[in-house]
Amino acid sequence: MYQKLKRHPKAQRLEILGLSFHETNQLLLHCLADLSVKSIHSMICENIFRRSGGNPLFTRSLIIAVKELGQWKVVDGQFQMNTDQFDFEHIVLGYDLQGIIVAQLDRIDRNFQLFLKVAAVLGQKFMLEDVLFFLQDMTGFSEFAKPDNKRTIHELLRQLEKMDR
Repeated sequence: MYQKLKRHPKAQRLEILGLSFHETNQLLLHCLADLSVKSIHSMICENIFRRSGGNPLFTRSLIIAVKELGQWKVVDGQFQMNTDQFDFEHIVLGYDLQGIIVAQLDRIDRNFQLFLKVAAVLGQKFMLEDVLFFLQDMTGFSEFAKPDNKRTIHELLRQLEKMDR
């Protein structure tokens, strides 16, 4: 299947790179929005950017770990560490990449989590109807499992798409 897609005349190969320094700074601001932060001390952003390599998941996990340490302050809207001697290399996330991903999945609506779990068990390729068949007894999605009910299946897809935002 992949080879067929690859040969398609309109197929494009995309290389997904890490976040730029500026994008990392914007993500950090977003993660600290609950603190009414307007800027982040450059030392913090530089260290997190260097350590994460621009990986958004790792960047987010690092700033959460920094927040949990409690060795920071907000001065005139700027997020700063309590000391200039803070060693970012000693930040321990307490979990590996799998733990980070599980933590992200835990934030998703429970019905969508169940949908993803069933789909993951079925494999990399699966029919929507197969997932719905297994879900019907667990969640009351029985009306979606009818193969002749295309309108309802499309409604479910729109609902799942909204949950994913």
